Amino acid sequence: MVFLNFMFMILLFLAPSAQSANHIMIWPMDQVLTANDNATEFWIKNKGTKATTMQIIVIGWQQIDGQDRYSNQQAVVASPPFMRIEAGHKQLIRLIEQATVQAGKEIAYRLLADEILTPEQLVAPKIGINMQMRYSIPLFVYGEVNPTK
Repeated sequence: MVFLNFMFMILLFLAPSAQSANHIMIWPMDQVLTANDNATEFWIKNKGTKATTMQIIVIGWQQIDGQDRYSNQQAVVASPPFMRIEAGHKQLIRLIEQATVQAGKEIAYRLLADEILTPEQLVAPKIGINMQMRYSIPLFVYGEVNPTK
């Protein structure tokens, strides 16, 4: 029995671990659009050794009774929504407000940055698994604070 436990531990240490398709860095993480802005931006950098493909989706976000609720929306869009980032390169993504927020209001969104696995990554034989990462970043949009009439 001790021998089996020992072999199990050896296999755990020798087995390849699950890995993400690439090493991604996103900044800044505190996205805000005020009444004076109609756009903001963030960067995605591919710190990996291979090109990666990303998709950006902006969804509505509310917390009701301690639960996250998501919804489709068109008030804020990402440009570009889909991109290929070569190894060692970065991509600027703009978040563009399409609708004005009512004065004194705050609307929350989530930016979903999805790594898209390439066909090559899906068919390449190897031991282990491919992980498709999803990064979820909050975005807050504010209406005018003290509107003048």
